[in-house]
Amino acid sequence: MEIEPEPGFVIKTHNLKDVEGFTEGLKIFINICHSGKVPPPPIATDEEIRKAVEAEDNTKYKVPLSLSVPRTDLDKAGKTCIVFDACVNTNPIIKATKDFDYKLFLIELAIEWVEEKYKLKLSREFTLPKMRAKGKLVKHFIRRPERPSISEIDNVISDTTNIKKKSKKTLPKPDYEIRKEPKGENATHIIIDIKLKDVENMKESSVDIEKDKIIFKTKDKYLLELKLPILIDTEEGTAQFNRETHILTIKLTIL
Repeated sequence: MEIEPEPGFVIKTHNLKDVEGFTEGLKIFINICHSGKVPPPPIATDEEIRKAVEAEDNTKYKVPLSLSVPRTDLDKAGKTCIVFDACVNTNPIIKATKDFDYKLFLIELAIEWVEEKYKLKLSREFTLPKMRAKGKLVKHFIRRPERPSISEIDNVISDTTNIKKKSKKTLPKPDYEIRKEPKGENATHIIIDIKLKDVENMKESSVDIEKDKIIFKTKDKYLLELKLPILIDTEEGTAQFNRETHILTIKLTIL
């Protein structure tokens, strides 16, 4: 069956190891797109979905996913990047717009399947650019699963449910410092240092970048919604975590 996906949202990350055709540090974009022709997840209770989102054992809730072949593109700086399209049924996309935990579940599903399919190791220090798709979405050719217990589309079997749970409770705001670089009127970047004294790594954290603010979250620990003093480029930026100082440094390009 031929389908033409509709855009959803975009994940931007990078490759962490050299693999044939994929260099270390290569920027990776994953378009999370959707179509009503992709088989939907099975009907499930809220509790069953919660178990999948929290990566509990023996969960039966699966989200079928069709993964495109990688294609090359250029980022805003004119550097080569790689783009994948991960297409799911429209219903999970709708749910993801209302439930951030579930959105992270879809993100981890797509990242892990790209890793499994192409033997990559992708950074979990991803961002969500303010775009609905990177480049033009490609057509997918899928077949319906023969058994409902197996989510098989084309040559993809998506049973990944290892996701990082996000807490529903009110989370404290971490200490942070913000500065321009270089100082003065000719600044080209904004630097944000977020102090995370009891965080060991970024595996359960996310950074959502908008033109005038950032949203940083880490599981059960911190939430920072920071209004920026100037507009920034949502497609260009880096985030590095220093395990010795427990400081996350986010570097953003000023428009």
